[in-house]
Amino acid sequence: MKNKKLVVGIGLIAAVVVVAAVISVKKKKQVVIDAVRVPLKSSSKPCVEFPIKLGSGTALSPCSNAKVKVLQETLNRLSLPPLAFIDVDGKFGGQTESRLDLLFKTKTLTKEQYDNVLNTHGLI
Repeated sequence: MKNKKLVVGIGLIAAVVVVAAVISVKKKKQVVIDAVRVPLKSSSKPCVEFPIKLGSGTALSPCSNAKVKVLQETLNRLSLPPLAFIDVDGKFGGQTESRLDLLFKTKTLTKEQYDNVLNTHGLI
């Protein structure tokens, strides 16, 4: 009977150690993930979302990615056939620029213009 209790006790201790190790590994992974998300160094350029223009949302200008996606979704909602949908990828490329120029007669958007486009079409 003592041996059975001893085996159960050792089993519980082993289970606790395994759970603690898994938690430790998850925390270490989180630390690595958090380390990747370190804010830009003060010597780097600040993150600028506007104006939204050709190249926004790319590696050269990653801050505006979410804004470009919303703009692309808006442009798709406003485009009637025979216009094809533009890719909603968060990158302001040739398709987005052409559609923006076609619908709004501009190739770039300031914050005020962006907010106006979304407010006018009931998307904000």
